Amino acid sequence: MSVSFDADRAAFRAAAAARAELLGLPRRGDEAWKYTPTAALVEGGFAPPTTDTPRPSAPERHIAGLVADRVFVNGASVGGADGPAVSLSDAPAHPGWATLGTLAAFDHIERDEGGGLIALNAARATDAALVSVPAGARLETPVYLQFHTSARAHLQVSPRVVVTVGRGASLTLVEHHTGAGPCWNNAVTEIVLEDGASLKLVRIQEQDAGSHHTGATFARLGRDATLETHDFACGGRLSRSDIRVRLAGTGASVNLRGLCLADGERHADQHTVVFHDAHHTHSLELYKGVLLDDARGVFTGRILVEPGVRGCTTRQENPNLLLSEAARIFTRPQLEIRNNDVKAYHGATVGRLSPEALFYLRSRGLDLEHARRVLTAAFAAEIVDAVPSEPVREHLHRWLEHALGGTGAGPAGDAKR
Repeated sequence: MSVSFDADRAAFRAAAAARAELLGLPRRGDEAWKYTPTAALVEGGFAPPTTDTPRPSAPERHIAGLVADRVFVNGASVGGADGPAVSLSDAPAHPGWATLGTLAAFDHIERDEGGGLIALNAARATDAALVSVPAGARLETPVYLQFHTSARAHLQVSPRVVVTVGRGASLTLVEHHTGAGPCWNNAVTEIVLEDGASLKLVRIQEQDAGSHHTGATFARLGRDATLETHDFACGGRLSRSDIRVRLAGTGASVNLRGLCLADGERHADQHTVVFHDAHHTHSLELYKGVLLDDARGVFTGRILVEPGVRGCTTRQENPNLLLSEAARIFTRPQLEIRNNDVKAYHGATVGRLSPEALFYLRSRGLDLEHARRVLTAAFAAEIVDAVPSEPVREHLHRWLEHALGGTGAGPAGDAKR
């Protein structure tokens, strides 16, 4: 189902609400959610904002060195810089809204695939960000979108993003989710890359330990288009990130990277699906997990190559570190390849820090905890260092240092405007 600027948005939202009620939220009995405790969402009593819901001021958490193109607080736009990003409330007649709902089609997605969450977002989203890049344009400065939620009661907010990148155009986009209090951000992003287009997407979930986050990103790539994603699970008591990429044009390629670092009793779930629908398409995946204390992590990477699709290559890796006896990671590579003209590799490892490496560092004068931090930071840095923006890399390195018990000035999210 799609909606354009002159469509009846009320009817669209009513259809989405009916679908959300029919499907319900994911349960642990659903195969794709079997390791994720969704009861906190199902039974949490989360309600959308109303006209009486207090709206906090613009968030203090910010990526130093970037100017926010669009800021949303508790679901509503509170401003931003002039640029390629607009909000629905500012530009309700923008033609780019014809893309809304075409990839995240709630009427075709079942509950096990998160269909109830996607329909709930469509029903409850009160505003949204649209980023549109015309054919041939190459934007040098990243577009920065921030979504912040702050609540004293159980508040559920539905961030929405629609991105269209024209033929041969390129863009770097930073999607930053922050939140405090008993809130639940249920986000949906739709991305269309036309032939030869390029997008680098950095997605940071940096909510506090009392909040929840579910996010679904849908992308469709045209001929020779390229997508690069960097997905960071930096916070939240419960978080789930779904990235679904359809390589629809010959020669399209995607490079998916992600990092989960969870401590305490946090639960972080990262789930990817890549559809190789066209000849000579390519996918790479590298997701890393670092689990401390009683934290739980999940990685599921599903790759589908249809019969008759020739010359595809795919590689998927998921190395993980467990830094306590109680921490757990569940890793599930899933390759569904229905022809022989494919080069495919997948690997998943779960381990602990090398005793030999620890001994080496301690022999050079480091105490045990410092040596552990050095090795863990080096393990995670491969993902952080690949981020295509220096301010974002610095932000993430500060977060990483603080999360590992370093001597930094505080969490990356404490950087001020």
